[in-house]
Amino acid sequence: DDFTASVNFATSQVMNLSLISGTLWVLLPPSMLFLFLLVLPVNQQIRSGINRTLTRVFLFPVLGNISLITFIIGLLSVFFTAEIFSLQTLEKNRPQSHLTMELDRFNVKLFRTQRNFWISVLLLVFWVLLSLLLRMSKALEARDTRINELTAALGVTAKVASKQQDEEDKPVPAAAPAAQPKSAEAKKTE
Repeated sequence: DDFTASVNFATSQVMNLSLISGTLWVLLPPSMLFLFLLVLPVNQQIRSGINRTLTRVFLFPVLGNISLITFIIGLLSVFFTAEIFSLQTLEKNRPQSHLTMELDRFNVKLFRTQRNFWISVLLLVFWVLLSLLLRMSKALEARDTRINELTAALGVTAKVASKQQDEEDKPVPAAAPAAQPKSAEAKKTE
């Protein structure tokens, strides 16, 4: 009976490593990597390439008008809610007996559920931050593009204005010093 109970326990634990916990573990490393890439201090060309690539991938609409990152955040929100529900259900079904094996099973389930809860919270925060950073970088890139367009459009006008300013700033050639009237003391000494 103990062997059967252990096999059943192991099987139930494998089943707990379900779609939700597997997805959580799969989504954790990419979110950390992408956040690291977005905050990495690199030159403007590399940063622009990283931003463009991540923006194309994650802001690409997958389901109608929903972007990939929004879909991932929605999925993580569902998983977060499911983990809250699992945690509450587990707390309600706490065993009343003091049997060691039963308490051990409960504690293992409680530990895994709490672990998955905190991983889902962390992932939700990471992906929301990633979404915000991507949208901010896209807005900044659009602003920089607009500034470059306006600068190019005003380039001719700016060059003409700068030449006029340079001409105005040139010092006026000094005229020969005028003979100053002699002071009364200078006249007395002569």
